[in-house]
Amino acid sequence: MRPIRLDGNPPLMLAALDLPGTGREATPKVYVHGLGSSSFADYPAVVAQQPLAGVHSLLVDLPGFGFSDRPEGFSYAIEDLAEVLGRAIDAAGFRQVDLIGHSFGGSTSIVLATRRPDLVRRLVVAEPTLDPATRTLSTHIARQSEVGFVARGYERMVHGIARQAARGDAGSAAFLATLRTASPLALHRSAISLLAPRAPSFRAQLEALADRATFIAGAASVIDPAPLENAGIRVLTLPDAGHTMMRDNPVAFAEAVASALR
Repeated sequence: MRPIRLDGNPPLMLAALDLPGTGREATPKVYVHGLGSSSFADYPAVVAQQPLAGVHSLLVDLPGFGFSDRPEGFSYAIEDLAEVLGRAIDAAGFRQVDLIGHSFGGSTSIVLATRRPDLVRRLVVAEPTLDPATRTLSTHIARQSEVGFVARGYERMVHGIARQAARGDAGSAAFLATLRTASPLALHRSAISLLAPRAPSFRAQLEALADRATFIAGAASVIDPAPLENAGIRVLTLPDAGHTMMRDNPVAFAEAVASALR
């Protein structure tokens, strides 16, 4: 693990898994996880696949999630998370990266790519939140007050997912492991920010990045690619995969990322 320390108010330590690789010419790849998850859990099986093996990869946990700091005084708003992610990439010594983000991490990546075109060469987003009403986890969290979710809602959510895992749901079992490491405060504030109206919207920002962006979807997610393709965004659909596609089919996910960045 590589801790990346950032000065500020509050100061932050972001946990990152730094895999130097063997190739010197390829642009480094930075991976960002979804809401309640961790890049340490989501991406190792992906970056180990042949299309990506040997490429310098940085798997980052955002503040409040995984092994990173979780200060109570941080906003956990998408724009602030994107700013911190950009600073972390700078602190890691990268001049330019290819950015890969899943779900909530995809939305954060869209904001960073919009703000820092100098830093993000290409963008790959796996089912990011573009239209907030379609994200049931964030909407479920955001329906509750911050105080109520931190005091009771978080534990109820963990208990419900634990019951699904006990019935043999492998996806729930995997998510449960990372959800238990997430800050309830970060979950709630991030969910609220994810659903907040913004101009331009995540969709509009992604469309403005169409010349260097690829959207990846799982075949089981039933996402209509037409609006994105009509906007000039390349869409790749993975077989045998749903929303958590990097866990459902890491081989196909790695191939899609490699194809997007080729």
